[in-house]
Amino acid sequence: MSVERQRLVCANGQVSGLAVLALGVWMKVQLHIYMQLTTVYYDAAPYILIAVGCVIVLVGSLGCLCTVKGFPVLLYIVSSHCYRRVFITLKQHTRQ
Repeated sequence: MSVERQRLVCANGQVSGLAVLALGVWMKVQLHIYMQLTTVYYDAAPYILIAVGCVIVLVGSLGCLCTVKGFPVLLYIVSSHCYRRVFITLKQHTRQ
């Protein structure tokens, strides 16, 4: 894969993470007044979007760094850690 293509793929992942992060900040700053008018409103929704956006940007940046620098082992370690965390969280929620 060419370097330009790698940078484009990395930029797409980081842009999507930044979009989710910006949506969470926007919900917290301006949209919370309108969201409180609905019958179902979760106070934690903006914080969840902010956290997910940060995680997407962080994992995307680590993935891009591993890909561009040519460290596939580090990429496997990061992805296995993320998968392990997801499965542990799902396992805990299914027990409740």
